[in-house]
Amino acid sequence: MTYQQLILILCGYALVVAGGFLVGKIVPLPDHVERAKPNRKEILAQKSKLYLGVFTITSCLVVGAGIVGFIGLFFRWHLAPWIFAGSLAGKILLFPSVFWKVRSGLEDMFSDLELLLDGVILTLVFFGPARPLFFFDR
Repeated sequence: MTYQQLILILCGYALVVAGGFLVGKIVPLPDHVERAKPNRKEILAQKSKLYLGVFTITSCLVVGAGIVGFIGLFFRWHLAPWIFAGSLAGKILLFPSVFWKVRSGLEDMFSDLELLLDGVILTLVFFGPARPLFFFDR
């Protein structure tokens, strides 16, 4: 796999992530669904300050590691695959168990496609043809 092919895959991943974010903001949900959504401010007000602090710090670490790992993959930084994999593990373990979100079918499709591309990128980097771009096997 060439470096240009990896760049194309990473750009496709970035488009899927951006598309999922935009779909979440643009596509309206039906009125009865909007009315049934839980009030997040009330739920967060019931939580302790320690819980909110730990959750905020952990979320910032996971998102920050994802951004640093993703940008590092563009520049073939040797630690980038490990940071990106750590952020993916944090995203899988932390985010679904802490909160859920009412989403449209299109937003759900983008979310699933993002998770699929996460796995594809990690497989290509750790076990596939992109491995020589990041690791020097001796």
